[in-house]
Amino acid sequence: MLVTCSHRGYQSVIYAKECGAEVCGLDIDERMIEFARENSEKEKISIDFVIGDAQEIPFGSEQFDIVTNEGAVGIPENPQKVLSEMVRV
Repeated sequence: MLVTCSHRGYQSVIYAKECGAEVCGLDIDERMIEFARENSEKEKISIDFVIGDAQEIPFGSEQFDIVTNEGAVGIPENPQKVLSEMVRV
């Protein structure tokens, strides 16, 4: 399973559609989650999108095989915390 923090879900859709991955998308912005859901629905891809902070990813440790981050590392107050959370989950 893969979790991705991606802008409007574009990368999540690609991973699910092109790679056959089971994907969970994460974003702190509810509007971006809505865009992501719309994009996955247009592509007829089932993806679980969750509102959450990449500095405190709302999943247990070692829940995912792969974690990606499409540009959000430099946005939060503490980019190192984001990287630590990515490794944790």
